[in-house]
Parts: sequence; structure tokens; C-alpha cells
Amino acid sequence: MSSKGTDFRGLSLKNDDWISDLTGMTALIATEGVASDSSELNSAPGRRIFVTAKVPVAHVERISSLIRRGFVVVDTAISFEWNPARIVGASSVERPQQSLHPFHVREVEAEDGNAVAILAGRAFVVSRFHLDPDFPNAQARRIKTEWARNLALRARGDGCLVAVRNGQVVGFLGFSKCDIGVSSFVIDLVGVDPDAHRNGVGKSLVRRLLNDAARVERVVTVGTQAANVHSVRLYETLGFRYTGATQVLHAHDQREQAG
Repeated sequence: MSSKGTDFRGLSLKNDDWISDLTGMTALIATEGVASDSSELNSAPGRRIFVTAKVPVAHVERISSLIRRGFVVVDTAISFEWNPARIVGASSVERPQQSLHPFHVREVEAEDGNAVAILAGRAFVVSRFHLDPDFPNAQARRIKTEWARNLALRARGDGCLVAVRNGQVVGFLGFSKCDIGVSSFVIDLVGVDPDAHRNGVGKSLVRRLLNDAARVERVVTVGTQAANVHSVRLYETLGFRYTGATQVLHAHDQREQAG
């Protein structure tokens, strides 16, 4: 499924410094806008190039154009929204915890950082990076590991919750606040230890955030992958409503060494 030899001419490209630093690739994002020069592509001859494009599913012509250039669809991202105005009182969100393996949800603490990062390295198998057969699995795991570590250390986002069982972190949820337009909490990343699946960990983490959102009258938004059926069902079960979908496309290339 390799897209080597991709035609990037005429695309608007911007640097994705965080992915570049983590992977050693030249990571770029293709956006709508004025076409870029080729300096980003030619700055590191011989270095692998990785470009991401995210396009609303209704924009079929642009998606088709990117595919003709050599991009490949790796994911369909689905967006959901939960609105407390549709809930009669915050108490209606509350549910008693029922699990054969009890855990409790609390705010993250500084010493949780490594545990959250290690968990993230095991928890994800259907992110856009994992779904892309041309993206190395080790780097896909590292992206999620460092992403989660930054959430736990408050270097990314505005808050992080953890689920703890017998002193061990078995789940986490990182989120940001957005006050542009409608005040909201934006769920950034949710991870559950594979050994703790089907115990209500993810649902309890999300419910805790919904309760917090209801008290301050914030909506909650989240994106997940169409391939992540369990995640989609979780959000629908908790009263989230579908708001849109985006095709995620990747392209891989490598510039030739000069001479």
C-alpha cells in the first residue's frame, strides 16, 4: 500500500514538528490554501517524508484528487458531541460503578506519568498510525506513548483523569478546554489497559468528565475512528450524537540524495 512517488506539487504544506521530532521523518500536514514551496521536502535529502491530509467525507473531489496524487485513505474519523442541555440534571449522568474488579477515577498525579505512558504503549491498535501498513509499528506506539505522557504531565491539554485499581493505573482520559464559540471540553485521548477491558473503565472515565461538564454547563466533543467499534458504541451509549466524519489520508515518500 506504499505511496512512494507521491506528487506534492501545488499542495499547501505545513510542518508537523512534534511528529518529526518523534519519528525522525519530515512530517507535514496538507491543508487547503496557497501552495507551499518545496523547501520542506528538499530540506533533508534521503529523509523519509510523511504527509497527512484530513478532508470532510463530503469533499469527494478533493479526496479523489489526493488519491490520484498517491495518498491513501487510512482512517475515517468520526466526531461526536454530548450536550448537557439534553440531560435533565447532572444526576442523570451518574451511574453506580459495577465491576468484578473495582477501581476508582481521580485526577492524574505527577507520579502517574510513566504508568500512563506505558499503558498507552499497549492500549492502541486502531489509531491512524497503527492502521497505516507503511507506518512502523514501533513509531506508532511511541507517538501514543509520548502523547499520553504529555497529557499526564500536563504538558498537553488542560486535564487528565486516571482509573486506578489496586494502586495500578488501568485507564486514562486527557482533555482540553475550548472557549471559542460554545464552551466545551474536548476529549483528546482515552486509553484502557487491555487486561482491564470490559470492566467499565473507559465508560467510568467518560462519565466522570460528563458529570464535570454538566456542573459547569459545557458540551463535550470527541473524535474516534470508524474502525474502533467499541469506542463508537461507548459514546453512543452515553448520549453523544454524531456530528460529522473526516477521511484521513497518508502519503509516504523519500527525497533522493543529491549527487
